[in-house]
Amino acid sequence: MQNNLLNTLSNFQIVKLSFLFQALEELYLPIYKGSTFRGSFGHAFKKVCCILKLNSCDNCRLISHCPFAYLFETYIPQSAEIMRKYPKAPHPFIIIPPLTENRVFKKGALFLTDAVLIGRAIKFLPHFIYAFEEMGRQGIGKGKGKFSLIKVIDKANGKPITIYEQRLKVLRKQFRIINGLEDFKETAIKRIKIVFITPTRIVFNGKLLNKPSFHHIIRTLARRVSNLSYFHMGKRLTLEFNLLIKQAELVKTEYENLTWHDWERFSNRQKRRMKFGGFIGRVIYNGDITKFLPLILLGSIVGIGKGTTFGLGQYRIENF
Repeated sequence: MQNNLLNTLSNFQIVKLSFLFQALEELYLPIYKGSTFRGSFGHAFKKVCCILKLNSCDNCRLISHCPFAYLFETYIPQSAEIMRKYPKAPHPFIIIPPLTENRVFKKGALFLTDAVLIGRAIKFLPHFIYAFEEMGRQGIGKGKGKFSLIKVIDKANGKPITIYEQRLKVLRKQFRIINGLEDFKETAIKRIKIVFITPTRIVFNGKLLNKPSFHHIIRTLARRVSNLSYFHMGKRLTLEFNLLIKQAELVKTEYENLTWHDWERFSNRQKRRMKFGGFIGRVIYNGDITKFLPLILLGSIVGIGKGTTFGLGQYRIENF
């Protein structure tokens, strides 16, 4: 099954970048900054892309050609073979804010925000850069503190390469489109530690989980990766889902130290504050892990669960 997974996921295209910013004024931000960065970025992206300046994309006659509608609304086509009961498909990008709990960034402070672009979203990289620059001009957080984009760094080549500098206004073409599994080395393992770095929201049978079993991880990753591939790479994956889950149910939890982290965000769409908590911490699984490694490794790049565009569901893998 491992070889099947590798073959199935072989065309999963990703760009991983870091955006280096400098505060031009004092910035006041919340402890978890995902909602603030994602919301401000969305406003800036719409400002630089939206031609008709409508409040909603629903009735826009340019919707099929608009980068903002594709990235932030991600409507499901009527011809879709999957997710037809859902209003939206998963978004093809992730913004990972500074993970420090510092709430104040002094004038002159440098900070990084990471971004992942998936499949067809990669062609909109210039839009991302310009939107981040516009976001700095608009300001962020309490008091709308201003900041500037210094440079964009591609870390996928083994060493950091600057592909854009604000002072030059030139996007170099040597940024690398990677396959999420191209560095994968087949290894037989029976034990794996997963460290959830940002709040993770996994739903099973309609309920949020606070202590996921291994099969919950695999179910959620298989669904997410399949949907991303179908809607943003035009390729329907041939995962043996039932077999995958049956084998995942044999892997047991050896140790867990997970805590629930609550945070709130304000929804402009619903005009109210919403709880958006998830679990963080570490868990060790024991069993025949080998066959699931390609999926777990890809998930460590594209995230898991709900709210990934806010930087939720980020994890790293240890002990393999």
